[in-house]
Amino acid sequence: MRKISVLALAVLSASLLVGCSRQQPDLVGSQSDGIPHNQVLISHMSFIPRVLTVQAGQTVTWVWDDGATPHNVTFTSSNLALASPTQATGTFRHTFDQSGVYMYRCTIHNNMLGEIIVK
Repeated sequence: MRKISVLALAVLSASLLVGCSRQQPDLVGSQSDGIPHNQVLISHMSFIPRVLTVQAGQTVTWVWDDGATPHNVTFTSSNLALASPTQATGTFRHTFDQSGVYMYRCTIHNNMLGEIIVK
């Protein structure tokens, strides 16, 4: 009976280690996702990361990388009236001076949503 208990404990421990080592999706952007801090990639009809957290005073850069497909960055939050040009290449930058949550989208592709959280 003791052999079974030891074996069960070993299997459980191994399962926990494997589960803990799996990389979880990063929704807030970090060096681990391959995208530089404070940058949002516009690719595959998405804002990557969809949610980005920055400190007040920091600048966020959106980088177009979706082939010839045009997109824009249009803020829908009442606390920020701002929109990028509609373009297929290039960058757009904005410095967030006030803390808050800033929602934005691409007005051409309504399923493309993003959020900047400023602390």
